[in-house]
Amino acid sequence: MYDDWMEPPHDGGWLRPRSSWPAVPQWRWPAQFPKTDPFTDTMVTDGLLGGWNNGTPGIRPKTNPPDLSNDVAFRSANGSLQYRWPLLNARLDDMVANGIMPLVMLGRVPWTLSRGWPDNVTQCTYGNAAPPANFTEWGEVVGAVAQHLLSRYGTKLVSRWKFRVLTEPNNPDSFSGSVTDYEKMYDFAAEQVKRVLGPGAQLGPANFCRYCAKSNPGSGWQDSEYVPNTHTDHYWSGPGAFMHHVANGTNWATGGTGSPIDYIAMSSYGIGAPGKEGYAPSGILRASGVLMSRWRELLGPERAPHVRLELHEFGCLINRHWRVSTEPGAFGAAWTVASWQELLTSNVSAAFHWGFDNMDLGVEIFDSAAWAMAMAEGAVAGAATAPAYALERTSSGVLPPNTTVTAFALRSESGDGSLWIFLSALNANKTNIAPLSVRLNVDASFLPAFAPAGLTVQQWKLDATTSPYDAALAQLRTLDTQRLNATAWSDGEVYAFSAMSTAIGLHYLKENKTAYQAMQTANWLPQKFEGLEGAENRTLSLDIASVLSPSVLVLRIAKKQVSP
Repeated sequence: MYDDWMEPPHDGGWLRPRSSWPAVPQWRWPAQFPKTDPFTDTMVTDGLLGGWNNGTPGIRPKTNPPDLSNDVAFRSANGSLQYRWPLLNARLDDMVANGIMPLVMLGRVPWTLSRGWPDNVTQCTYGNAAPPANFTEWGEVVGAVAQHLLSRYGTKLVSRWKFRVLTEPNNPDSFSGSVTDYEKMYDFAAEQVKRVLGPGAQLGPANFCRYCAKSNPGSGWQDSEYVPNTHTDHYWSGPGAFMHHVANGTNWATGGTGSPIDYIAMSSYGIGAPGKEGYAPSGILRASGVLMSRWRELLGPERAPHVRLELHEFGCLINRHWRVSTEPGAFGAAWTVASWQELLTSNVSAAFHWGFDNMDLGVEIFDSAAWAMAMAEGAVAGAATAPAYALERTSSGVLPPNTTVTAFALRSESGDGSLWIFLSALNANKTNIAPLSVRLNVDASFLPAFAPAGLTVQQWKLDATTSPYDAALAQLRTLDTQRLNATAWSDGEVYAFSAMSTAIGLHYLKENKTAYQAMQTANWLPQKFEGLEGAENRTLSLDIASVLSPSVLVLRIAKKQVSP
């Protein structure tokens, strides 16, 4: 959640009852799900302490003068530190009341405490970009905030929260300070969080930005050979230097060796625009996992195993036409599921998605990533974790270029023993390919504790024929043909309803909203498995004759019900 999206009334879109939440008996939804943005148990609080520009939420030109009244901490006329605790309460109370665990983002720096204030403080798209003027004072602010959180919400809750220092400090449109500035900012914040909340408090550095198009000369974040808008090792010199500091540098706050760290995070998006890394999950996410693993190894064999790898910004972002798109259709579902498998194999423990639903038609329509999340929640049956297995699969012939077919399985230890399989077929370039024939081989050791002959298979499927967003694009194209008027944008991509249609096109889509709701309802319900199954040598083989790209097929393998 970003700046005043955390405060009433702007948080109403995130924290509100969901009347259209799907009621599926076998899925054990966590209690907070119908009260907040779909499938959300944790939210990052970017801008929690203030440092905002004026303007519309999320659209804050840096030319606007700062609004000091949004800052939780400020310097009074006599130079002392003062606090506006009601502001902090307003930004967190609704989250906590709705069962959401905040990931407390320490930053941006309140305006009057920042370097260069008042005449030369640096601004960015998101607000204050400057480091603190006094790092000891910054630590004092963080300690006071931690103590207030403890007093207001109690040890039982706050002990489970995670803390993060800033967002994307290697992005010049987020932070104007140097690597050394960030080391100091991190060390003084970490010292206070651990002092107030105890050594078990979970804290880590910012999510380092993977896609910055510009550099910040002289800051140390990119070395002198870095070419802007490229992603070579020259781009990562600053984060690497910071991790060396955390591993064995001299702590700026304590004078000891190294800094406390409980996780390493990045922002990692699918960006299909020309010149970017594209939509292939293996290229984007495996590289992120490898890089974070390399940083973690710097900590040594005693510390490294206890440090998690996470993505704090994750999802599709920019399509091949350089337009912002979360890919809400079938492609996005296939990309999301394929990305999960890539994250599992890259030792990434958590990925924070953006929002999951759309209200353009006046009713709530979930996007494809939400559909995939629903399937995953059904599989884990409310458990916090579940074992995951990559599955052997074969497909007919050689896969076309840039095409992946991946499969993994989940089984909740708190569920009924069912095995859930997620099969994704994806051409990262969105090229039309012929339907694929796929065989999945499932070893008996993965199956529920009964013979393969006593199993039943159900399926759920999302592809261009079952996705409301793909159906909406098809309707817009039909309308263009029938009426010879422009009801859709010309690039032929799937977007949110309003983004892929003109005003008149959106009008026609609203008239058809009941049909899209019906498609959504059908997507939640299990269907009979369309493939063939056979058991041999303690292996269950599942043959699917026509797998489309893009698509996701979810299978539930359970014990057959015996009639009394």
